[in-house]
Amino acid sequence: MGSTRTTSLSISEMREFASFTAGEQAFITRSLDVFMGRGDAFKAWGEKTGE
Repeated sequence: MGSTRTTSLSISEMREFASFTAGEQAFITRSLDVFMGRGDAFKAWGEKTGE
């Protein structure tokens, strides 16, 4: 049963994320990159957006 609840929660979170605007999704993705230390997030995102 625990796996079913986790799957349901994951699906609902993905649906919620999909309902956000492109700008909101980009902000969340950038924040997660910084938080999780995925490479040099500032450099990577700055190059992609021209910031």
